[in-house]
Amino acid sequence: SEASTPSDLALCAKYEFLWERTEVGLSVWYKPSFKPVLGLDFSSFYNGWDVKGEWSICGGANANQVLSDGSGGWAVGRRPDTLTHQIALNFSRSFNWERADRIGLSYEIYYNGNGYQENILTDTVAKSLLLNNNLYQTNQLSSLYQAFFVTIGEFPDRSNQTLLSGIWNAIDRSAILSLSVSQAITDGFSMSASAVGFLGSDDTEYLLQGNTVQLQLGGQLAF
Repeated sequence: SEASTPSDLALCAKYEFLWERTEVGLSVWYKPSFKPVLGLDFSSFYNGWDVKGEWSICGGANANQVLSDGSGGWAVGRRPDTLTHQIALNFSRSFNWERADRIGLSYEIYYNGNGYQENILTDTVAKSLLLNNNLYQTNQLSSLYQAFFVTIGEFPDRSNQTLLSGIWNAIDRSAILSLSVSQAITDGFSMSASAVGFLGSDDTEYLLQGNTVQLQLGGQLAF
């Protein structure tokens, strides 16, 4: 899409450098009428593990949220102009199992300084304001998330690829678990099957849509 006015334009600058075995990036993002955002990212390798991280810091909020109005109620607005942080760390590596690098393991933790430190979905007024004002974003609601990904190549046989993954909202204790298996039928055709389970109590993030289980079958044809 094209920017219709200068206020629709955003500016971003990034400087990257190498420090021993670690790649480091420093960035700044700016858009008129928004708080500027400073960022740092790195990628390194330690004792067989790939280690990556991102850290952003902002002097306030750049989007509306459902906030306490100070008198026991809720209102839509922006957080006060205090420093907010978002930090993500990822640790991944591969393991040998009969063949080299057959198993891939990845773990990620995400701290969201703009997220809630309590489950506001249990309050009907706050929940209504969140949904009716389109303020909900998946995996951005709460202040702490964890996720894992496990890939197994050529399992259960050489034509298969298996992926097990999960994400956990550490604030409301809801989670998504997913298992998918793909199989190469011919050189240009493959099929896949997946099962997704949504875990948690009522009025938690991953049961917000009312789903408990999803099953999916698919195929891919390459020419």
